[in-house]
Amino acid sequence: MKKVLSIIMVVILVLQVSCVKKPENKGNNDDFKEVKISVYKASEILETINKVNTYFQEKLTASSNNWDDAVYHSGNIRAYMYTGNLDFYNYSLEYAKRHHYLVNKGQNTVNGDLYCISQTYIDLYKLKQEDYILADVIRNADFNADGRTDFGWIDLVYMSLPVFAELSEITKDTKYIDDAYRAYKKARDIMWDEEASLFYRDARFVYDKNKSGTMTPSGKKILWSRGNGWAFAGLAKTLEVLDKNHESYKLYLKDFKAMAESLKGRQREDGTWNANLDDPEHFGGIETSGTVMFMYGYAIGIKKGFLKYDEYFDTLKKAYDGVVKHAISDEGRLLYVQPVSDSPQNYQNYHDEEARKQSTKQYAVGIFVMAACEIMSMCEDYEKPELVIPEDDYEPISQEDRAIDPNYYKGKIKVTATNQQEGNEAEKLVDGVTEDKDGHRWSAPGFGSSATLEFEEVLSIKKIVVVPYQNRAYRYVIEKSMDGKDFEMVVDYRKNDKEWFFFSHDVDIEAKYIRIRVTGAYNYTGAWVSINEMLVYTKD
Repeated sequence: MKKVLSIIMVVILVLQVSCVKKPENKGNNDDFKEVKISVYKASEILETINKVNTYFQEKLTASSNNWDDAVYHSGNIRAYMYTGNLDFYNYSLEYAKRHHYLVNKGQNTVNGDLYCISQTYIDLYKLKQEDYILADVIRNADFNADGRTDFGWIDLVYMSLPVFAELSEITKDTKYIDDAYRAYKKARDIMWDEEASLFYRDARFVYDKNKSGTMTPSGKKILWSRGNGWAFAGLAKTLEVLDKNHESYKLYLKDFKAMAESLKGRQREDGTWNANLDDPEHFGGIETSGTVMFMYGYAIGIKKGFLKYDEYFDTLKKAYDGVVKHAISDEGRLLYVQPVSDSPQNYQNYHDEEARKQSTKQYAVGIFVMAACEIMSMCEDYEKPELVIPEDDYEPISQEDRAIDPNYYKGKIKVTATNQQEGNEAEKLVDGVTEDKDGHRWSAPGFGSSATLEFEEVLSIKKIVVVPYQNRAYRYVIEKSMDGKDFEMVVDYRKNDKEWFFFSHDVDIEAKYIRIRVTGAYNYTGAWVSINEMLVYTKD
């Protein structure tokens, strides 16, 4: 019966996508006069785009389904659309296929950061017109559009809002943008600063002179550059596709224009923006991630007619020129990117000038190439490429393909580890939670870390399943022991090059102890060991 229900669900989702109107490749502002600029040559901007994006793809990686990697791909796939560079297309196509076009591994989530991967899927759908690409995007959006959408931190205006706008445009069902609008208004009531016409990152930073942590040492507001970048870029992406007759359009446009004016007056002389938009002395200096997001917002605003060219193009030009001059190395590395954070003051390596300069991150690269493409497309000599979509032999997976056998051993297991992260201790390796959740995995800094499972009695084991965090292709060995001292290897997975929801190993052993020792990872450049669950199956 379970298998039948799974098949029915897949059929329903595919039919739902099949019934949607195929998207037309045009914006929502055709009544505005097309903007053409002569100050740049398209070929020069293209050279910069290729240099920066190729450097990233050759030197770094963006492979997880988490927001930071997904943001990169949301920009990279747009870069393909404007450049026709097949390397860019293939990079994001392989990423999407590796995650099987799933949102959060196909599990319902209300965490908007995990929606962002949907943006890449949606653009691939527009290019390929394959219904299976949107099936899981719609599944998770349907779950959230039932009153669950939440923008508890301002980053989600980029991660989530454009997804709902796109889905309403594609399916012609406004329930997605309707619920997103409800969530936006709720967040705006808390995080919008009317005087500054900017957003606070979340409720913790709303200015209150009587509350510590809500102001800088000089008494100014904490208006985070990247946080406002997420909002400005997210509103631009949303306005680009949103039906102008939808009730949310006027507020989004009003806020977008107000932000554009406020940001214009806070730009640094070098064209970039400080990490704190209200206090240049509070972690001041070039900060690229917020800057490139503002670039993107201004580029869309001018190109689509939301912003007047005469009033804002100089701001856009100054930003682009500033990044090219100060924040791109000769090799193509994007510099001065604040690492993952939630505020200006949470700025890793800020006081180490060289480390701060060399800091780069995938999310900033993705937004930069997307913004640069929008500027390039306005150049008088720009010619839109004829896009080539190669044949693809991908076969969609079913829900059953990714289902974990629930009949694992549920007896008492003691777990110890050579190393562990506070909050993600070794005991979480057998807590029965296989999803990617903080506090429900074993994490340890450094490869070579091991965890040992001790059973109350000797077990006859037929199968061992390892569930990695974020589908990471960890490489490891699994060993058995009867006394906890002498171990014998039973699984050698040190050459693994596969990313999957779980790794299943058939064995035929007797053991009182099982140990996993993680030696490395394929296509993951971090140094953390993070495994959600380790399941043991005994013989009948």
